[in-house]
Amino acid sequence: MPRLKVVDRLEMILRNIMALEQCHYPDNAHVCNYVLFLDNLIDTDKDVDFLVEKGIIKNWIGQPTSVAQMINKLGLGTIACGSYYYDIAVEVNKYYTNPVNRSKAVLKRVYFCSLWTGTATIAATFLLGMTLIQTVASIIQVT
Repeated sequence: MPRLKVVDRLEMILRNIMALEQCHYPDNAHVCNYVLFLDNLIDTDKDVDFLVEKGIIKNWIGQPTSVAQMINKLGLGTIACGSYYYDIAVEVNKYYTNPVNRSKAVLKRVYFCSLWTGTATIAATFLLGMTLIQTVASIIQVT
């Protein structure tokens, strides 16, 4: 995916290109599709911060909130016919809604956020398993 450098004049430039594409090249609306894809990805300033962190967006206007508002305004009234990014959006949504992926993300964020918490989690799990084995062995030995 191409990097987007967000500057003051970007909204004006993108609106002009999108109008040109929709009027003269409706079958090859690459910029319109890209803006709609970004509009689907970005809803809040946290989404902008995440995309800046991953190097997808370069925010040169400062406030992530203003970037989110600009992208969301650009997506209004835009007609999408056969988006090039549709497959990517479907895969992202499928990955996001999968409960296994969400559980793995929570595990990573809560129990393996650093080396020490990961080591402590593994050690505690190991000790719990060994205690369970010892309990089962004691029950078997008594009977």
